[in-house]
Amino acid sequence: MLGERTRAGSGFVAGDPDLVALLARMRPHPGVASPDFVSAAAERAWGDDGHAAERREAFRRKREKLLPFLRARGLEVHASEAGLYLWVKVPRGHGSLSYAEALLEEGIVVAPGTTFGAGEGYVRVALVPTLEECDAAMAAWGRVGA
Repeated sequence: MLGERTRAGSGFVAGDPDLVALLARMRPHPGVASPDFVSAAAERAWGDDGHAAERREAFRRKREKLLPFLRARGLEVHASEAGLYLWVKVPRGHGSLSYAEALLEEGIVVAPGTTFGAGEGYVRVALVPTLEECDAAMAAWGRVGA
């Protein structure tokens, strides 16, 4: 039952097999089915991982650009090889919010780690800008005291 796909929609449900089975039985009754063209597009997208490979490559290039820059500034960075976020430990003298605000003053938008509950002492950097925007961010970051 896990990952079951029906013509009525597109999505993924994971969990206890009995609960997933119950959801699969109940879902058609209260829900509204997607139009056929949406279901056909979803079926094609779910069957093609090429776009996912392209996104992973884009994130890899950004990560390889930013990691050496941040580490050269003496910043500790926690990053996976698959994720689209870098967790950067804030420099001494800053908290999550104050460092995020200092970066924002230079036009760099990061999320204070405290936004996620237990991330005091870190900011979260999303690898969503273009490579050119990453270059601009690195230039701006250089103006923020480490």
